[in-house]
Amino acid sequence: MVRATGHCARYVAAGHCTRYWATGHCTRYWAAGQYARYWAAGHCTRYWATGHCTRYWAAGQYARYWAAGQYARYWAAGQYARYWAAGQYARYWAAGQCRSIVLQQARKCYSTISLCSMVSVSLDSVAR
Repeated sequence: MVRATGHCARYVAAGHCTRYWATGHCTRYWAAGQYARYWAAGHCTRYWATGHCTRYWAAGQYARYWAAGQYARYWAAGQYARYWAAGQYARYWAAGQCRSIVLQQARKCYSTISLCSMVSVSLDSVAR
């Protein structure tokens, strides 16, 4: 009976140890799973943050690109306005030049006509 008791005691002790080992093993397994999930969550967070930063950077790049385009259009519009104004001024100046030439020619013609009429009048008076 003593022997059987000893055997049972060892069997119970062995079972207890087995349960203890299994509990420890499960605990370690669970902890490993927890850690894996924690690492995966961190990894996903980093991945999301990277993507988020990339999108933020891309948005910034696009904003700068758009602003550069706006500035280019603004500058081009300014250039065109200056070019157009220069053209307007050139036409205005040319018209003025043309007007002054026409006036000079008209003055010359008028003075020639006046002179001719004066000579004609004086010849008429001599003839009489």
